[in-house]
Amino acid sequence: MTSYPEYVPYPFQAEHHVATHPVCTNGLEDHSHRVVIAGGGPVGFATALGLAKQGVASVVLEADDSVCFGSRAICVSRRSLEILHRLGVGAGFDAIGLPWTGGRSFYKGQEVLRFEMPQDDNQQFAPMVNMAQYSIEKTLLDGVQAYHHLIEVRWQTAVTGITRNEDGVRLAVKTPQGAYQLHTD
Repeated sequence: MTSYPEYVPYPFQAEHHVATHPVCTNGLEDHSHRVVIAGGGPVGFATALGLAKQGVASVVLEADDSVCFGSRAICVSRRSLEILHRLGVGAGFDAIGLPWTGGRSFYKGQEVLRFEMPQDDNQQFAPMVNMAQYSIEKTLLDGVQAYHHLIEVRWQTAVTGITRNEDGVRLAVKTPQGAYQLHTD
């Protein structure tokens, strides 16, 4: 029987965030938003950062109370690293990520796959960087928090419905403090 070392979880402690409930009249938030982003994962936070760098305010709605725990993704591609550097958060990825150019897979001690990804001196970044998704999200969240005047993150706010209307979209959301609706262009 194969013996495996004891599992030791990655030393990551996510900060937990409280839910907020905006001022509402008859269950509708009192003011409209230019952009609302559903989901505070890598794509949601990167979108908010990209908009903020252009001076566009946004609200990010995230159902959880923290960045994810556990990993849903593990690799960041070269192209994504280029974008992350343009968004101003690349240094955090460089500091934590493990760059690599190839890999090998084994089955019962026998190599069944070997590959090398293109890499040359003209490339600024490795083809791939390994980094747990919670570290990806935390690094992006650090960047988002630097734009607190343009990006509002609403934790524990789950989207429960979307209705298109003539002047935008109305979102129904639920929080621990209760449900409400908000409007976005």
